[in-house]
Amino acid sequence: MNDAHKMLLERMDCGITVREKQTERKNSIMKTVIKNRYTQEVIVETEVSFAQTVTANKSNLSNADLHGVDLSNADLSDANLRGADLSRANLHGANLHGANLRGADLRGANLRWVDLRGADLRGADLSRANLHEAKITESQKEKIITSLSLEIIKN
Repeated sequence: MNDAHKMLLERMDCGITVREKQTERKNSIMKTVIKNRYTQEVIVETEVSFAQTVTANKSNLSNADLHGVDLSNADLSDANLRGADLSRANLHGANLHGANLRGADLRGANLRWVDLRGADLRGADLSRANLHEAKITESQKEKIITSLSLEIIKN
């Protein structure tokens, strides 16, 4: 990570940091622009290497347009993602413990192995989301089943 990248991250007021991790794709760079999905105001603009993991715990990303973004293994614990568009996003293995996902669009999102314990999912759209092996509480399980109009039939 170069000095300009570090200075940009220090100036951002939404609390996103990037930590390097070992991978084979060290030179792949992705420009990331996160905007408010209603006002189109830029919340974050940075370049992130595929060899890095995003940490945005306790960040305010409300109404952010994160449609289709790869946030696999990201730390989004206690983040405010209220009203965010996370449709078709890859959140595989992400930590969303205690996150505010109220009214978030998670349609078709990959939530495999995601920690959702303590997350506020009221009004969140989980249609076609992959929740395989997601960590959720019993009360969240009941709310998800109800929100998707599912019925559990016990044999």
